Formats: sequence, structure tokens, C-alpha cells
Amino acid sequence: ANGALRWNHTFEVSEELIGKFGGIFLLRAKAIDNALNEKVTFVLIRIDPTPPELNVD
Repeated sequence: ANGALRWNHTFEVSEELIGKFGGIFLLRAKAIDNALNEKVTFVLIRIDPTPPELNVD
């Protein structure tokens, strides 16, 4: 996103990547401007591959 003030990136997570049990993953993003100022941020993402269950009586 060269020169962009804002951008989005969508990515898919495969079962091969998260396994059958999911887990907590660290997402790291880094930005560098034209003056070579840097900013790094981290976000923890919890992935639970178990489908929801609903019982109606």
C-alpha cells in the first residue's frame, strides 16, 4: 500500500494452518513512512474452529 493513508488486507486461514483445535495467534503489522519512521503493532487473535451448537426443546 505504497503511499496509502489507509488500506485493508483480507486473508484466509486454512485448517492446515490452525489445525483442528485452533488456538491463539499473533498478528503483526508494521508501517514505515517516507521519512523512515516505523510503527509496529500486535494483535492476538483467538480462532475456535468448533461450530456453534443450538438445541431447541
